[in-house]
Amino acid sequence: MKFLKIFLVLIFILYMVFSPGKIDHLKLGDKYLLEGKVSFAREEYNKALNYGAPAEVVAERLKKIDFMNKEDQVHLNAAYEFDKMGEIESAVAQYRTALKINPDNIKALQNMMNDLFKLGKNDEGLEIINKLTALGVENAEIHYCSALYEYRRSGYDAAGDKLKKCFMHNPKHIQGAELLKLIGKKKKEMELKKKYIAQELFLNGVRHLKNREYKMAALEFQDSLANNMPEEKGTIPNETLNKKIPVMEEYTKAAIYFNLALACEMKGSYDDATAALEKINDNVAEMAAVYYKIYENQKKANNEKEAYTALLKVEKLDPDFYDIYSRLGFMAKKLGLYEEAISYFKKATTVDSQNPLNYYNLAIMYKKIGKNLESIDIFEKTLSVTSNDSNLRFLILEQLNLIKSQVQAQSALSEKKGETNIKK
Repeated sequence: MKFLKIFLVLIFILYMVFSPGKIDHLKLGDKYLLEGKVSFAREEYNKALNYGAPAEVVAERLKKIDFMNKEDQVHLNAAYEFDKMGEIESAVAQYRTALKINPDNIKALQNMMNDLFKLGKNDEGLEIINKLTALGVENAEIHYCSALYEYRRSGYDAAGDKLKKCFMHNPKHIQGAELLKLIGKKKKEMELKKKYIAQELFLNGVRHLKNREYKMAALEFQDSLANNMPEEKGTIPNETLNKKIPVMEEYTKAAIYFNLALACEMKGSYDDATAALEKINDNVAEMAAVYYKIYENQKKANNEKEAYTALLKVEKLDPDFYDIYSRLGFMAKKLGLYEEAISYFKKATTVDSQNPLNYYNLAIMYKKIGKNLESIDIFEKTLSVTSNDSNLRFLILEQLNLIKSQVQAQSALSEKKGETNIKK
């Protein structure tokens, strides 16, 4: 029985402590009012009145709410009048005051946003945009002002994207349409400016190349490409490669990549040079001269297989390319492709029948694969087309004597084996 009494007392105490009537609704209402949450404050004051708070105290606070609401509207009305008169600074000041009283007034925020952008106060305008977005507001005006913000920062693509959203809410938004025209105009101006800058950078790169300032030249050509790509594709004639420094001076796609490759090659960046040359194949067309330069760079980078592959492309595109077969023969020889090397050196002797080196290399390849009689025959032909080159004649005679000695030794060994077999 004793425990029952204690339990009932506890229940009564808890009820008295946590009873709705015991909540200080006046203080809670004051807190909401201080935060600008007028509707919540009014609700708490009415609860306080229902739970026995003095009527005069509650009435005083409710009057304060009415006064604040009235004051809020007074400032808004003043702001609207200033807007009509074109006194934007004064209007913004009134909106600020009104928003201090009621921070979440959507109409005040939106009008203030527009006025801030009219005054060129872009960052403050963006703060209002963010606040409206946080409140879940989305409309044509917000997207238009967002587009205007991006436009003023020269973010023309971003501004265009914002305007698309603006037109989704209001397809006939007049200011948005005007801004879209300005964006188009600015983008054209930028493209034209970049075009002139890119061409000037290209010409600077050409000057640096001629002055053998290869690092600076490479930077100029890279900057040129970053600004604009020439419309003209261009071409690279084979005879360009015969120049001491094969600089291309005409501003074309082919020329800018070719010059960039040349600058990279000259400063020892062979992989970068190859990458630039491959861009010509991607943006213009495949050319024998381009693959030949790729071959040279791959060779300098000790990429023998890639160099050989590039030379095969040269042959395919231009079978009459200068000295292509002897070069293919050398590369095939380096890679141990002796049969291919013999085939290419044979073609080289056909194309340039008076060049003793082609015969000499063919003879060496026959010797490599053990065809000594064919090698002797070709070396003798080499002697017939070798006139004034005493060093080459010496090498040929030396090789001939060496091979003939080997042939004689092989013949003697074969005879000896034959005699042994007869005796058996």
